Amino acid sequence: MLPINLISEVLPTYASKPRPVLILNAARLKFLLLETATLNRATHRPRTGPEMATWAVELAKCGLEQGREFALPSWYIKAAVQGTLSQLPNPQRYNRWFQDHVAKSLRLTDTYFLTKFQQCERHLEYYGRHNSSEPLRPSVALELGTGWFPIIPIGLALSGVETVYSVDIQSLLSRETVRVTLEMYAKAQARGQVTVLRADAPERIKTVLRMGERASEKDLLAHLGIVLLIADARHLSLDTGSIDLICSNNTLGHIPRAVIVEILRQFHRIVTERGIMSHHIDLADQYAKFDRGITVYNFLKFSDPVWKIFNNDLQYQNRLRLPDFRELHAEAGFEILQESNRSQPLKVLKQVTLASRFERYKAEELAVHDRSAPVFAGFAGA
Repeated sequence: MLPINLISEVLPTYASKPRPVLILNAARLKFLLLETATLNRATHRPRTGPEMATWAVELAKCGLEQGREFALPSWYIKAAVQGTLSQLPNPQRYNRWFQDHVAKSLRLTDTYFLTKFQQCERHLEYYGRHNSSEPLRPSVALELGTGWFPIIPIGLALSGVETVYSVDIQSLLSRETVRVTLEMYAKAQARGQVTVLRADAPERIKTVLRMGERASEKDLLAHLGIVLLIADARHLSLDTGSIDLICSNNTLGHIPRAVIVEILRQFHRIVTERGIMSHHIDLADQYAKFDRGITVYNFLKFSDPVWKIFNNDLQYQNRLRLPDFRELHAEAGFEILQESNRSQPLKVLKQVTLASRFERYKAEELAVHDRSAPVFAGFAGA
């Protein structure tokens, strides 16, 4: 996280310009970075001598010259703001306001909605393609990472899945976001932009939208057969062998590797013998969606100590690459049946000077940034 006094310098600039730019003298920037480095993020206590030596080496590599001024990129500013918000009580409350009113990223646009619905369709397509048993639709599905808008669980429910569990470590939903999502489904179906299996889908949507204001987001979704679980996915109370389809969408890239290991073990326990997992994993630098001045590979140039300055709980990025996810699934006992990967031209990747951590990967594997892939589908191993 970046320090509070940097936020005080950043926020007025951030709020006043279409694309925020902050000019800092090199000495001032180095001071702020060193100030961050001296505090252990977990304990807020001073770092040890060896830790500080590591930070000093990394800062020296940045090549900051006295007297020189730097235009701080807008992704630095977003990282600084979110890093500070993550340290506040109930940080998602403030992050929701920031995303909605400053970053303006909490808008359910037609493009975003249709992209997510296409992911839902692909999950069902993979289930039908790789599951030889009947029926072609799963009876029970589980989504990891509900997020701000429940597009995937509603899509699964309207497509004929009888029970859908949607799991998140904390609730980001509100009654309003559920209502907006349902209205988007109604509008898209009327336009012929989405096709769902259930013939009664339009009427079911209308029924839920007519429910009184006393109905919570949990109540609204329950009427569609969706069960919200605010829980740690490593410790689910679901029965062994009870889930036909497990899916996630842009979630696994935001979870520490050690936690993913335990989540996949849990998924191996709850999935049926012929169950399918389908994961849509975004391997891109998420700040590239906000700052067009950087590429999807920008975060690959930072060593782990430097990346800790920018990484935060609200926008945590594990920077795992394609081979890492293959390894994680294999270790948990899943067989990868299919992959669909997207990359930018290698010349874009080569614009980035890689941190030593990433030099061991093949360029073709490192270049996979996903956007709409990779998708992992597997069935539980023996």
